[in-house]
Amino acid sequence: MKIYERKINWVRLRIFQFVLTLVILSLEAIQFSTFIRMINYLIQDRISWSIYFVHDGTYNGQVKIWCFIVIGLTIITTGFSLIRFGDIWTKGPKIWSSIDIFLFLLWISSDLANMYPVYEGQSLKCDAEGYDKPSQLYYLIWCHSYLASIIIGWLNTISFIISIILSGIIFFEKKLDFDNMDYLTSLNNTNDINNISNTNNTNNTNNINNTNNTNYINNNNNDNDRIEIYIEGEGEDEHLEYLRDEDENGYELEYLQMRPVRVH
Repeated sequence: MKIYERKINWVRLRIFQFVLTLVILSLEAIQFSTFIRMINYLIQDRISWSIYFVHDGTYNGQVKIWCFIVIGLTIITTGFSLIRFGDIWTKGPKIWSSIDIFLFLLWISSDLANMYPVYEGQSLKCDAEGYDKPSQLYYLIWCHSYLASIIIGWLNTISFIISIILSGIIFFEKKLDFDNMDYLTSLNNTNDINNISNTNNTNNTNNINNTNNTNYINNNNNDNDRIEIYIEGEGEDEHLEYLRDEDENGYELEYLQMRPVRVH
């Protein structure tokens, strides 16, 4: 059995994807916490946590809304696929690949959106110049967790690409096996039909031969009380007699009697 056809390897891959998603969720939580603390420190006032999800200048918090939606859907989907792994695996790679395609589309869109500073001409590096010491700490924690989240997010996306490719290979291999099986089944059915046809032809030939073996009916007796039928064959011929008689009460009886005789 090939490595990608082993059930345990698919379980491990799905667990790996689930764990990566939990790690990204933890990094996003760290970003949220340090961002709010940094802003509170800089303006010396408590602000609403909703500021983390707004678009303000160079910071695009709306991207984080989509990131949390993708993370939530991935945790639910991968968790469900692990719980019901046996049922999904039995249904074949088509269902499995459909789940992976769905998750891949979610993560590729999230990864691209999360790199919005690049589209605005900014670099993805943590430069704390201009911050004082306390705010530098908040900024560096937020920035490094943000970069780590991007890297692990792309790693998760790559894992879904690998999963899609492998499930596609399994799907086409199984389809090829089914096509070969259908061909063999069709070939066997054709042979069965030929055998049945040959058997029927043999039976028809035997029936014709048996019909030809009935040669004559001997009714040379002057009365109607005895009719003799001779059926010729190999060895002893069959002698069928039709007899009429009366019982002790005078009722007429009719019956057949067959006995082997040799007819010359």
